[in-house]
Amino acid sequence: MPRRPYVWRSGDRPPTIEPHSRAKHAILDRYVERYIEVLCALPHRESIHLTLVDGFAGGGLYWSPLDRQNHRGSPLIMLEAADRAERLVNERRVAQGQRTPLRVKAEFFFVDIEPENVAFLRDALSKSRFAKRVGEDVHVLSGAFDAHADRIVSRVARSSRAGRALFLLDQYGYKDVPVPLLRKILERLPNAELLVTIAVDSLTQYLSEKNLESYRRLFEEVGLTDLVDLEGAVEQRAANHAWRWLIQHQLAGAFRVGSGAAYMTPFFNVSDISHRAYWLVHLCRSQRANVEMKALHWEFANHFRHYGGAGLDMLGYDPARDDDLVGQVRLGFDFDPPARERSLVQLRNDLPGRLNREGIPYTSLYEAVTNETPAADAMIREVLDELMVEHLIEVRSSSTGFRRSARRIKGGDLIALPPQQAFSFGNARKRSEP
Repeated sequence: MPRRPYVWRSGDRPPTIEPHSRAKHAILDRYVERYIEVLCALPHRESIHLTLVDGFAGGGLYWSPLDRQNHRGSPLIMLEAADRAERLVNERRVAQGQRTPLRVKAEFFFVDIEPENVAFLRDALSKSRFAKRVGEDVHVLSGAFDAHADRIVSRVARSSRAGRALFLLDQYGYKDVPVPLLRKILERLPNAELLVTIAVDSLTQYLSEKNLESYRRLFEEVGLTDLVDLEGAVEQRAANHAWRWLIQHQLAGAFRVGSGAAYMTPFFNVSDISHRAYWLVHLCRSQRANVEMKALHWEFANHFRHYGGAGLDMLGYDPARDDDLVGQVRLGFDFDPPARERSLVQLRNDLPGRLNREGIPYTSLYEAVTNETPAADAMIREVLDELMVEHLIEVRSSSTGFRRSARRIKGGDLIALPPQQAFSFGNARKRSEP
């Protein structure tokens, strides 16, 4: 079991924040803002109901030795991001001449199992501009998240028919949020989104030591009981870094299915200083939510990486092709410009193989490939645009005939191979793989 990295004690300075936590906080801040912006996209909407849950809230503040200041923890980040999003949406409405202001009716649940953390968080909130909201729409709960989960989910379900909720489940290891609990949340709240962390470095430590007992429950929950008997394979994989293949290729797909999510983004966040890695997993049943999270991974390019292919083999690793992957397994796939180029090149080769002459709705095509590729929606459309230019595919719209640009593709448009396959003499734009 990994050590708890942060401890809050009343009267003491907050714990020192590590770089990987600052990266995670930046992503949470931006995603909460974007989450609300997307929900408020309809101009006639006057209010929205949503719930934001932090299941492992901590004490609410951190100390940074770099600027010698306190930094917000996830509870304050959620509160401020929600307020900022509401303000930005209303400023945009005014600029567009709309008279209907929007009200974000958000409710917050901050849970932590450590009484000292809860006391520290209550004190931090009491000194913030959100102090008057504590006990009204801001709830601080002491205890384990799984002990409060049913009541929180029931409260969300009663608050609105849509059941919109964002759960941050930043557990310290791997077992504080059982996979069946994730499934229960998504089954009762189909519009919920889950951000879950798994300490993959501690997993690899157990694997390399052949001590799998502590992870047996996790493997059993996702139906991978054979992983507890890997023995020599574990030792070999730990030695050549293919443990990352084990996690992504073996565990990722089973974890998504086990959780009941339709979409999952399994990317690693790595601290360049501590070299400590954890899995930040976004689980949801909404295609739009997956699109937005994928875009955010590329926006924060220097914080994320994955270990696998660039096209439609994101979760794959073949040791025989290690050199062909341009160091992706050994060095990781960073979400930087070279990685983007590799993804576009590979997708251009991979996507036609998923099509037929009858046509596949774009929504179905995206659903079929998104869990296999690091590419965002805009990148998939960019590749389809190239294939259209070369007449390697065609896009049919029921209302306007043939599309001329993939950027205008609607969810129901059919993506198809042309009646006679054209010959390609190179990429539509000149690219060289790095």
